[in-house]
Amino acid sequence: MDTAEYSGGGRGGYRGRGGGSGDYYDNRRGGGYDGGWQGGRGGGDGYHFQQRGGRGGGYRGGRSDYYQPQGRGGGFYNNDYDNSWRGGRSGGGNTGRGSGRYHNNWGRGGYRNNTYQRRQEREEETLPNDIIAVVELPAHTKKVSAMQVDIPAQQLYTGSHDGFVKCWSTSNGQCTSNVDVGGEVDSLLLSGGFLFVGVHKGGEGIIKIWNMSTGHHHQLPGHKGQILCMVAAGGLLFSGGQDHSIRVWNFNAQAGIFMSQATITKAEGGHAACVHALQSYGSFLFSADRSGTIKVWDLNTGQVAQTLQNAHSDAIMAMLLWDSYVLTASMDGLIKAWQILEQPVGGMVLKTEPEFSFNRETAESSDQQQYRRPRGSDRGPPGIATMAGTLDASGTPVLMVAYLMENFVRLYELPSFASRGVLTPAADSRTLGMMLTSDFTKGHMMMAGDGQGRLRIFGWKTA
Repeated sequence: MDTAEYSGGGRGGYRGRGGGSGDYYDNRRGGGYDGGWQGGRGGGDGYHFQQRGGRGGGYRGGRSDYYQPQGRGGGFYNNDYDNSWRGGRSGGGNTGRGSGRYHNNWGRGGYRNNTYQRRQEREEETLPNDIIAVVELPAHTKKVSAMQVDIPAQQLYTGSHDGFVKCWSTSNGQCTSNVDVGGEVDSLLLSGGFLFVGVHKGGEGIIKIWNMSTGHHHQLPGHKGQILCMVAAGGLLFSGGQDHSIRVWNFNAQAGIFMSQATITKAEGGHAACVHALQSYGSFLFSADRSGTIKVWDLNTGQVAQTLQNAHSDAIMAMLLWDSYVLTASMDGLIKAWQILEQPVGGMVLKTEPEFSFNRETAESSDQQQYRRPRGSDRGPPGIATMAGTLDASGTPVLMVAYLMENFVRLYELPSFASRGVLTPAADSRTLGMMLTSDFTKGHMMMAGDGQGRLRIFGWKTA
């Protein structure tokens, strides 16, 4: 099996090699869900994804302590533990009301005069005036493939293909723990008081789980190959893999462990390619794959509600939620904004055409700048390895975008896609992250982990 090279959660690198992972599909028995991880209500409809075997004890989700209401501001959000964050423009309801209010503002960018001078972007670019380089850490011996932040505990977790997960204090930048997880780390998720680590070794994909309160740990075998992404939604854990499957896991409160509930393959309406990215929004789960397909799942019924074939012409490497939009970044070099409908119509949750599509090459040409393709690239536009969101010191949403074969990470303000400069040096970035609070310095932190194991941290200057 040629495993190719991917990195966790739609965040990491992609080298485009290999012939896929083969047909590693198998059906798991149902299994019940009785309340959330932290004492949800249970009951309700069966959550079975057309799986053979028992349909379990019902699924209603329950709002456990990791749940965060969505769509209340102009910032990004997701459902990770203490990792929902907002900022910028106000408005919207708790499920993303106010759809379409940026219709006339997408792509009205150009270069911001006070922070980034209009000039041709080169590898030797310097940081913009409103960003400082905080620290560079020799975090790992191989590529940094994933990271997660525990804001209340002031801790940063990094995972690497060197087989280690490390915990860092955000108050002093020191490594406080270093755990050998027995395989290459492809994804991390911190949610509901648990740390989930997606590991692969010898063709097997395993989720290793640590209870952050008790220190107890257990593992979930099942995937074949890399576990590329994980998300928590509706009291369940979802994982997407190189084996083309999405696996569903529930928490058995009595035993204190997670258990397999369902496996969604192509036969059950799932993906026919490696699943690179997962995000949840209200009662819906979004998934994206290597072929450029996006699927929308109804968490109430467990059925696929919508499929967007050829949403991109190449692998979708990252997916973010911002306001009432799903943002996708792809190896085709495009970033697209898909509007989430306020009221789904006939099973349609996303508009079938993107509200906006950002092509860096076109944007730079229209700004009367000569575009220089990175050395070694014979076709364009350049592919996107990973993408993440942050907020600047004033709360304005900004995208961090790492293109292949570049020595920096590009910054774009939303929704205009005005350039905010670059994070440099940040060569070969494979995973990106942010943290709202940190004692490294004042302001929001931006983090870039690269293919050589280095972790670089940048901050927005504050008055």
